[in-house]
Amino acid sequence: MPKIPQNYALEECKKNIDFAEEELRNSPKKCLEFSKKALEFEEITNFPKLHFNALHKTSIALARLTELEESLKYNLASISVASENKMKLELGKAIFQKGVINSVSAKYHTALENHFKAYKIFKRLNYSQGISKCLHAIGKCYYDLGNFDGTMKANFKALELNEKLGDKFLIASSLNNIGISYFQADNFERALDFFQRTRKMARDISDIFLESFASNNIGVIFRHQEKFQESIDCFETALKLKIQLNDQRGISHTLINLGEIYSQLGNLAKARNYFENVIQVTRETNTKYELVRAIRDLTEINEKEGNLTQAINGLKEAMEIAVEIDVKPELIEIYKSLSNLFYKTKDYEKAFIFQKKFADLREIIFTNDKEKSIAGMQAKFETELYRLKNIELVNMNEKLVSTQNKLVDAERKSMYLATVVTANHEISQPLTVLLGNVGLLQSEIESNLNPQRLEKIAFSMRKSIDRISDVLQSLNELEDPNFTNYIDEVKMVKIRE
Repeated sequence: MPKIPQNYALEECKKNIDFAEEELRNSPKKCLEFSKKALEFEEITNFPKLHFNALHKTSIALARLTELEESLKYNLASISVASENKMKLELGKAIFQKGVINSVSAKYHTALENHFKAYKIFKRLNYSQGISKCLHAIGKCYYDLGNFDGTMKANFKALELNEKLGDKFLIASSLNNIGISYFQADNFERALDFFQRTRKMARDISDIFLESFASNNIGVIFRHQEKFQESIDCFETALKLKIQLNDQRGISHTLINLGEIYSQLGNLAKARNYFENVIQVTRETNTKYELVRAIRDLTEINEKEGNLTQAINGLKEAMEIAVEIDVKPELIEIYKSLSNLFYKTKDYEKAFIFQKKFADLREIIFTNDKEKSIAGMQAKFETELYRLKNIELVNMNEKLVSTQNKLVDAERKSMYLATVVTANHEISQPLTVLLGNVGLLQSEIESNLNPQRLEKIAFSMRKSIDRISDVLQSLNELEDPNFTNYIDEVKMVKIRE
């Protein structure tokens, strides 16, 4: 075989890497073909950066095709090349990709660790696109782990950054993620608005990968709104796009969505077929999150058909996997379903145990922090309707809440001080009179008790006591205080006209 000239090999390697990049979003399979060709030519050129790019693109394409073990092998090779050649930006990209592989494998805590490592590298290098991608990935991991507050914060930061960058793909990704946050808050109208805008932007930039996500999400909203035919149409559109992309994980997601809608419509045989197909595929590809969803959905059909023992066994398997990958939102539903099933089988002790597990986990996830974050999100996205130009981050909301608390505290202290001043001013004079009269009373007792004098002293004391009682009653009944100047800047409460 004739030796290939190095210059030719160099050009072919660059060309195939460029082709791989072009095909990455819309055809991972073609991307993989080009990146592997680039690797063949790179062996001749021996340029570290080209070597890294070919390995990195290969890893990404394999992850999109759900070939996770192979993807990780190429990813670790790319990390090694980047480290040995001190290529900091490339190292950040490779570590980020490792996090993506972890996430697809449902190893969310490990994924977060790698995404944060990549985030720190990109921050030091001021690489905005990398920072944005990390924020999206971090938000997704937090969502799967049930940390909705973390999801929202990451999404807000990503959106602000993407607007500055003007990158339509990243903006559309942010809109999609924000739509998911609204969906989680049960605000289906706002979620639908964001998903539809995502789909439109994805179509404008001819990105079928992002369009497939948006179509799936719109279908979910329509299902919740009981617009069943519109929902099925969206899912079938998404399925065609996922098949075109050869996105096995996405295909599983979409088949689950279709199965759930047919189950809701009462077509249990068709729904069962979808779920059983997904279970088979996800076992082969080891995509555990989708496996949990499919098993849980299948157990619902078994329950509807009266196969309670089969349903319980299925949920137990789903629970073990969900605990392993720590997907709390799925665990909540599993605990609830197990409690109901054990109640139906009259195993009340286990029914109680799983009801308590359900209640405890739900309390952990749906805390007051979530409600506050949703309220902050609602306020901030009013400005988003005007082209997202005035959006503020969640930390701005936290500052506002902190400032508000300080103002309330200051007002409370001011009110307390004014009340103390009022009490001191209004009560001191009658107390002085009382004390004086007590002295006079002692003097009269010592000097043979003049009855007329005693009666006068007693009347004065009663008057002072009545005045103190009136002041305390007025303070007790005070609802909307008016203030008046006391001395300099100190104010007191006005309790009588």
